[in-house]
Amino acid sequence: MVHDTIHATGQMFIRRGMRDMEDIKFMSFRGIWKFLKFSMTNRHIWTGLSLNSIGLVLWLLILSFADLSLAFPLDSIQYLIITIFAIFFLKEKVNRLQWVGIIIIIIGLVLVGLQ
Repeated sequence: MVHDTIHATGQMFIRRGMRDMEDIKFMSFRGIWKFLKFSMTNRHIWTGLSLNSIGLVLWLLILSFADLSLAFPLDSIQYLIITIFAIFFLKEKVNRLQWVGIIIIIIGLVLVGLQ
């Protein structure tokens, strides 16, 4: 769960950083360079990448003692965490169909956790 929260927080920071990016055309070298330059200098993106790196280390630790067939499905809790973060911190709207999908994922998590 800690790994999921760190990873979700990292994704939130990356999304926040990408909101600052102006419309960039990727069809030219200049557009790609502008994107790379922006990405390498944005503090939100760097914070997100740092948190994702910490999350990766925790994921490696989890996989050192847990079966992948159990750990990976439980990793799906990120869908709920990211959605909650997106609503509260990024002020994104989540529609009913997305909530239905998240509820189905949580039901699946409960079923996997019961084994």
